Amino acid sequence: MKRPKWKRLICILCILFVMAGTSALATTLQDAESSFLSDGGMEAHFTLAVSAFPSFGKKRLEDLNLLLRHISLHAVQSGSLRQLSVDVDGEDAFRLLTEETVDQTRTLLDLASSGRYVMEGDPLTLWRPSGEETSISGETEELLHIWQTLEAGVSFFSGLPGLCPEEARIQKTNQKLRMGRATQSVSIQLPSETVKEGRVHELIEASAFPELEWLLQGLSFRGKQKVQLLFDEEDRLLKAQYSGQAGREEKPLRNVRLEWKCLRNEKERKDELTLRTPAVDGSERNNWTMSRSWIQEENGTETFSFSGKVDRKGPDEKRVIEWDAQLSGAETVTGRIVWSVTENRETRKTVLIPELTAEGEGNYRGTLEILQYSGKILMTGIKLTGTVCDRTSLSWPASGDESGALEGKDAEEPALNRLIAGALVQRLLALPTEDLRFLSAEIPEADWQQILDANKH
Repeated sequence: MKRPKWKRLICILCILFVMAGTSALATTLQDAESSFLSDGGMEAHFTLAVSAFPSFGKKRLEDLNLLLRHISLHAVQSGSLRQLSVDVDGEDAFRLLTEETVDQTRTLLDLASSGRYVMEGDPLTLWRPSGEETSISGETEELLHIWQTLEAGVSFFSGLPGLCPEEARIQKTNQKLRMGRATQSVSIQLPSETVKEGRVHELIEASAFPELEWLLQGLSFRGKQKVQLLFDEEDRLLKAQYSGQAGREEKPLRNVRLEWKCLRNEKERKDELTLRTPAVDGSERNNWTMSRSWIQEENGTETFSFSGKVDRKGPDEKRVIEWDAQLSGAETVTGRIVWSVTENRETRKTVLIPELTAEGEGNYRGTLEILQYSGKILMTGIKLTGTVCDRTSLSWPASGDESGALEGKDAEEPALNRLIAGALVQRLLALPTEDLRFLSAEIPEADWQQILDANKH
């Protein structure tokens, strides 16, 4: 089956979204990038323009964009290495190169004006959003897990009758379904005794799908487990239903109900999934509904959609999260991606609007607009313009020419901010005076002149 291009396109959107640093989704998406990069790294070059920012009026935004037009950002992801660098009119200001391995995370901070420094950890984590907005990371992590397991899940359910032939009851049927006509029905019931002995874990492990391993982490099953499968005449899975009790450590046991309709062929891939998980005792729940489709037309145009809703209620929270992604195109890709969170009757929404044009295999040029709303009020608007292309390699430089190591308070946010801001401002102060109004707006003229004179020396 021809592999769709959307995994790569989604990776592009993730990288741009992460490097723009404008959403709480950044933390989760950055961790997920590598799962979409199966055939090499990627490199992005882009500039920013701001259309809305809290407390900024029209004049303030104009001054900000005069300054931003001189600034370019470059982001690279390759294997365990990722790099973010900023330049001003082609002159390097600073570079952050981070290497993340199983044993450690280290970062090289290269300041064009004052040398290179090595520190433990990833300084980008210091600038990610904190507070309420970051609480959506749990849902995004689960969403990405579910995304990654959809294909493995189809293969798992398709092969399940072969993994447990003694428990599988196979019958002929003739049912017209949304995804096609079912000609074979398979019922599987695992008795509570075998479930208690770890039968479900054995089946998942026997399927040999690494993508399903996250399901087993701290998960336990109780009582009877039932699975109902429907296949078409070519033995392709059309529908899977599951019911049983399951729970994770230190969390209430849930009554789990899954209904999954799916379609797989050369031109289409579709999934409609509903997952209900009310607590056995109490009112807690974590319910998911989602729909995903990929269609390739005869003229080569591809359309992709992915939408869904999470309805979560816990002891101290009640949250509704909704998303909707609609993308289409062949050489040009356009669409809209919406992510919204409703909590305590307040809704926060992030909208991505891409307009990308393909320039060869794996290369794209265009724009990505990122809008953030509080209720119906536009709070932040940022537009990225640039290119994304393949990156074959990225390496950690040879040691020996570092200026030193950043440790203790020198590696904390205030000190890092001063170092990086100093390197960036030093480059910016060499720009034409009329483009520096954003920086000089609240500084007395005499003091501002002293700053400019000092920078020349």
